[in-house]
Amino acid sequence: MMKYIPYTILSICFAVFVLGVYFAGNPSQARAERYDQQRIEDFEGLHSGLYDYYQGNKKLPASLVDIDVYYGQVYTDPETNESYEYVVVSDNTYKICAIFSTSNMTEYREGHIREYQLSEKHEKGYHCFERQIPKDFLES
Repeated sequence: MMKYIPYTILSICFAVFVLGVYFAGNPSQARAERYDQQRIEDFEGLHSGLYDYYQGNKKLPASLVDIDVYYGQVYTDPETNESYEYVVVSDNTYKICAIFSTSNMTEYREGHIREYQLSEKHEKGYHCFERQIPKDFLES
């Protein structure tokens, strides 16, 4: 009877580990989702900074470096530490782009509710969010 106790304990530990991975997701997936969450939070800060810059200067900045100086915050990709791609499309329209580690187009991952649900939907890989400065900013 006593000789089976180590096997029983080992089996229980293995079952707990498997259930933990099943319910929490694997560590690399969780890290990828945290990176994407940070990218979206950075984009929200950049959008605010771009709106503030536009309101103060009546034009979009030539690069994100101008926002870094104007807004006092440096935004870089959390995984690569590179600057985000920023493209001026027109006088009041711009794009901010990044390479996302995951897709958040669905609210479920393998039957589980996603740990991070973002208002900004994106596929895995390269994706840009295009924004236009609202008309009330243009007229003020």
